[in-house]
Formats: sequence, structure tokens, C-alpha cells
Amino acid sequence: MKTAPAPLDAKGWFSRLVESLASMKLSLATLLLLLGGVPLSVHGLVSATVLFAAAGVLFTINLLAALWSHTAFRSQPGLLVFHAALFLFLGAALVSRLTYFRGAVELTEGETFQGVAQGVERGPWHFDRLKDLRFSHEGLTIDYGPGMKRGATRAHVRFRDAQGRVQDTIIGDNTPLVMEGYRFRTTSNKGFALVFVWIPARGGTATREIMHLPSYPVETDQVRHWRIPGTAIRTRIDLVLDETVVDRDKPSQFHLPNDYHLKLWTGKGSTRTLKKGTQVRWDEGVLVFEGLRTWMGYRIHYDAAMNWLLASCLMAVFGLAWHYHGQFSRRRWSAEPVK
Repeated sequence: MKTAPAPLDAKGWFSRLVESLASMKLSLATLLLLLGGVPLSVHGLVSATVLFAAAGVLFTINLLAALWSHTAFRSQPGLLVFHAALFLFLGAALVSRLTYFRGAVELTEGETFQGVAQGVERGPWHFDRLKDLRFSHEGLTIDYGPGMKRGATRAHVRFRDAQGRVQDTIIGDNTPLVMEGYRFRTTSNKGFALVFVWIPARGGTATREIMHLPSYPVETDQVRHWRIPGTAIRTRIDLVLDETVVDRDKPSQFHLPNDYHLKLWTGKGSTRTLKKGTQVRWDEGVLVFEGLRTWMGYRIHYDAAMNWLLASCLMAVFGLAWHYHGQFSRRRWSAEPVK
């Protein structure tokens, strides 16, 4: 005759709950949630931040329960360090996803960044300090190898440090300008910018208009269609380079050309050739071509947990090395040959 099991007390219920949370079933369910949710987040059906936050919380609960219930973790310090590193990594990854920022900006030579980015992606807990940051793009040089292979990119930027002093520095793809945790790096997106001054007729206020041409030398056709602001005048503008800026067959350097001109087409079929300082008159006003400058595309990245993610990875490697060193050092090696 079977006897009924004794009812569990509070301690027994707690132990059973911890064992359930530490089970491999919960680990597998969390992994399946993550793997199944990634395609949905790529197609915009599920928020990637919510998905990673939910998976991170479940993994953390599972890991803490395993550390509590399995004494092997506590008796083997290397294994304990490894799992503590996993816990730190999950926490850092969650903070990273909740507070991250990505964006981009294009700046003309001599232009100051005004704290506004394009193509912005951010976590729900990101506190925007970008609007308070300022730096200016002062020019660039880019090395190219044969076949137009882009080499080192160097952008000259100017900013004020924490003490208010003006500083000049060179940044690149892998050498960022760091301000308040935001990292500004150069990209392959760069080119030439046309600078015009439009003087309206009948005493209107003159305005400076800056037009970024397509990225060069990715796009060799340097063409823009433009309607002069405040008018019905529609134009097509072609930049014609009368010198070689980037040589396809030998090492060269991207630079601002000295020998160039513009071809200006209007809706009435007329064509004008513009050099620096050329003026074009209409009844609505006068267009003055001031000259050519460069522009550079910068990518902006913020990750408050980046150093913690690196530290947790190093900590995990150390923990595993410690654990396996202890395991192998316990083995007794025999000098006798195996028969």
C-alpha cells in the first residue's frame, strides 16, 4: 500500500522552484525564443529590444538558479568565475540594447555639427546628449591604391574639450572622435559640395546654398537637379573635373581639384559654363558660384556597456582557463609506455 507523499513546506517549494528554473528545459526554451524571434524582428514584426530583453531576463534567471542549486559551481572557482562572466555579459548586453544609439551625418568642409543626426536608431532608455555636442569638419585626405582601393581616411576635425580649449585632431574609420561617450568615425561616403549664393531681385536677403554631389569616386557622374529656392527655376548641374582626382591605375589621393568647371542647364534649354565666381542672372535674381568644397559622411555610435562586454568576455576566458587547468593538473601522468 502506497503512502501519500508528505506535503512540501515553504523550503521544499522554494527548492523545487529553483530546480525548475535551473533546468535545461528553460535554457532550451529561451534559446528557441531567441532564434525564433530574430527573423520576426528583422521583418519588423517584433521589437528587437523587447526580444533581447526578454531572452536576457530568462537567461539570467536560469543562470542564477543553476548557480544556487548546483554545488559543483561553488566548489570549482574557475567554473564559478566563468558563469559569473556569463551573468555579467547578459547584463551588459541588456544595458547595451536598451541604451544604444546609431546615426550618421554629412558635413561640408568648414561646417559645424549641430547635434542632429540622420538614420537614427536608439534604445528606449537612451538619454540624448548628442544635441549638446559640437565639432567642425575642416577637410580630409584619403589614400587610394591601384583599382581605386580605398586606404587610410583622415578627417581633420576641430572641437572644444572639457576645459573649453579648442582642439584639432585627425580621425578615421578606426580612430574615432569620442565626445560624451559618442564615437564619430569616418565612412566611405564622401565627395564634393557646390557652394552658391542666391541674391533675390528687389532687395531680398541673399542666402548661401550648399549642394552635396553624389559620393565620389563611387559615382563618377557628378550631377544634381536643383530648383533655386523661392523660384520656379529648375536646373541641372554637372561637375566636370578637368584633372585626375583618383587614378584607377596607380596610387593616388583624394583631394579638392584645382581645375574644374560646371555645366548649368535650365528648363528653357540654355546652357552655361560656370567657373568659380561666375554669376548667372535671371529676372528673379542672381546666382553666384562661390566654389567647390569637400563633404564627409560620419557614422555615430554610442554603447554604454561596450567596455563591460569586453571585460566579461575576458573574464569568461580566464574562468575557463582556470577551470581546465585545475582539471588537467589533477590527472596523474605515467612515464611508462602504454602496452
